[in-house]
Amino acid sequence: MTRALALLLATSLLAACQTPPSPPAAPPARSTTATASLRDSVRAFGEAWAAHDMKTLDALLAPEYVHTDVGGRVLRRAEWLAYAQSQQQGSNVTFRDVEISEHGTFGIVLGANDITGGSLGTSTIRFTQVWRLADDGWKRVAFQATFVQAPR
Repeated sequence: MTRALALLLATSLLAACQTPPSPPAAPPARSTTATASLRDSVRAFGEAWAAHDMKTLDALLAPEYVHTDVGGRVLRRAEWLAYAQSQQQGSNVTFRDVEISEHGTFGIVLGANDITGGSLGTSTIRFTQVWRLADDGWKRVAFQATFVQAPR
């Protein structure tokens, strides 16, 4: 009986070693539709900023929105909307080097803004934005900016 058990164990081990490994699972397909939708939301936010469209800015912000500005000041949603209402007039903001990556129901947007006019004068910032996909579309959850070129 012991010999039969040993033979069965050895045969099982040999068979297990000879079975080719399963191929690794393919990564989940990226949703180009969701990424395009996020890109559209980022564009709509920028256009709303330029047009001083407070209704659209409000609609694109998540309730938990937090904004860290170039000086390190942290603004919650209501504070940022008040800032946007009072400060952004007269500025021109262009986007460049924008990269968007989607991570399930979250998206990360990296890029640069060249700013002229307004409270920041002429300057360049690098930014990171975090967006979340909600039932009614993408919402900006967080923003952080760093000066690349300080105001002149």
